[in-house]
Amino acid sequence: MKGGGRSHSSYTREIGTDHGSMPAADNCDFINFVTELQNLQPSLLQYALGDILEVTLLPNDNVGAVGDHGLCGFITAVETTKLIICLKKGKKFKAAIQKISQNLCEVRVRPLN
Repeated sequence: MKGGGRSHSSYTREIGTDHGSMPAADNCDFINFVTELQNLQPSLLQYALGDILEVTLLPNDNVGAVGDHGLCGFITAVETTKLIICLKKGKKFKAAIQKISQNLCEVRVRPLN
């Protein structure tokens, strides 16, 4: 019977990239991702496209994006676990605002150089 056989396809998606022999979670220099901030704060309205926010480790391992006008929102992306590990090691990160409106703030997170 044509087309009636059983076949199995396996699809995988690579989440992290191996950069050398160091585990991806320890390789802080390669963290670079785009995400929408969550739980946006009222100060969001004072920020503009292109503003640079500091990525900050807050109580209870929450990660916030903070600028001159205060907390803008929280980073909850899949990469946040790696980000927390790196922040606890003293690494610094920035979040550049790429899209912004009254109810959305998209940022690119990368190391502060």
